[in-house]
Amino acid sequence: MSPVAAGVERPPPLPEGALELAAEHFDLARERAEVRSWDYRVAGGVVRVRIVGPALSDELGRACEHLRIEATGEAPILAVDVWHEEETGIGRPGPPPDPDLAPYGILSASEDRRYVAEERPHSMGWLDRKTGRAIVWVSSVRRLHLDERARPFHRFLALRLQDRGIQFIHAGLVSWEGGGALFTGRGGSGKSTASISCVLDGFQYLGDDFIGLEAREDGSFVGHSLYGTAVIDLGHMGRFPALAGVSETGNYPFEPKSVAWLGELEDVRFEASTPIRAVVLPVVEAREDATVAAPASAREALLALAPSSVLYLPSAGTRAMDRLGALVEGVPSYRLRLGRDPARIPDRVRDILAGSWPGRNRTRGHT
Repeated sequence: MSPVAAGVERPPPLPEGALELAAEHFDLARERAEVRSWDYRVAGGVVRVRIVGPALSDELGRACEHLRIEATGEAPILAVDVWHEEETGIGRPGPPPDPDLAPYGILSASEDRRYVAEERPHSMGWLDRKTGRAIVWVSSVRRLHLDERARPFHRFLALRLQDRGIQFIHAGLVSWEGGGALFTGRGGSGKSTASISCVLDGFQYLGDDFIGLEAREDGSFVGHSLYGTAVIDLGHMGRFPALAGVSETGNYPFEPKSVAWLGELEDVRFEASTPIRAVVLPVVEAREDATVAAPASAREALLALAPSSVLYLPSAGTRAMDRLGALVEGVPSYRLRLGRDPARIPDRVRDILAGSWPGRNRTRGHT
């Protein structure tokens, strides 16, 4: 076995028959507790999730509610079966977790990359990339990390979408009158501030942390919503009092953020997919109330977008980088200096999407 990404020195074992053994444990678990099943339409495909244990399903079922659909009989691109040890008494198959495992664990793959395992101190999942079936064990809902609560099964979903030509990218996305603004930048740049400010002002929401990027044959780009959550620094929560009732902090002291389930907030509008009309690079300045926009070069946009997006999937390779390069060359980019008053952000984003910003065509390809 060879590691895809490591948080410890050696990957956990991924022996022959590991997925089948996990499936047997899932079958045992579903004899012990209630099973809930949902279908979701994600980037054009169906994702099916079955969770054994009401407490775990209550927690993990919140993030994708806006993408939920009635069962169609369509074969899913990803089928995830999950059981909760705390509610079923059925533990993890195989040896116990490595006591030296880092908090966010390790991702391992078989030599042919068909089978992938994600192991954390409190959970483990197995994925067959050929069939799209995943089995996941969770020891306790109270031990879930913030990323697992905000975007359940995201690593497996990223791999399955990658196999279909849709790339996970680290960005926020909102839509106004049929056009999407893609917010990108390093952590703390203001992606969440810009996304949430727009959503609270009537924009349609597709995400603030990760979205799916699809390149169409005609040269256009479409962004797909993956999760209806927002992950916000605790220090910034005061800017959005409307989120207080739908947000929760992490389960661990080292998680300095909260997760907000926007689908539980009245009047939030969602969109499953939208054409990307602008790449926007927020920068937190907070020296004045006004938010100011200016054209940015394709190079600036690529430097803001590529590092976290390409490194997120170690097997993405040059194709992912080429897709991002085509995006920033084909879609105009803008810097957005965020002022102290977040209520002024949405109007500037509307200006950008309306194409009314002076000089919007002058910087294409500039370095």
